[in-house]
Amino acid sequence: MNLLEFMSVHPVLAIAALIAILLFIKSLRVANQYERSVVFRLGRFDRTAGPGLYLVWPFTEVGAEQNTMTIVMMPSEFVAMARGIGDAARILADKA
Repeated sequence: MNLLEFMSVHPVLAIAALIAILLFIKSLRVANQYERSVVFRLGRFDRTAGPGLYLVWPFTEVGAEQNTMTIVMMPSEFVAMARGIGDAARILADKA
């Protein structure tokens, strides 16, 4: 039995299978290797995912990317920023 015959004999099953496949494709997400994703379920934090493939429930979960940024700081600047001596915004702005 080929696909067309199956669809003509069992149209409800064919439509259900098509909807299931589309929902599965819609729920697949990819986070790059330098990213982590934050998953919200109904607007509340649920989990972090990635890097790599992860699934979200369609219509109830949202994945938001979280990029990782690396900066190089001198040890003295880090100590000053940790103690509250230096202006952290100025130090970070100079590095960017």
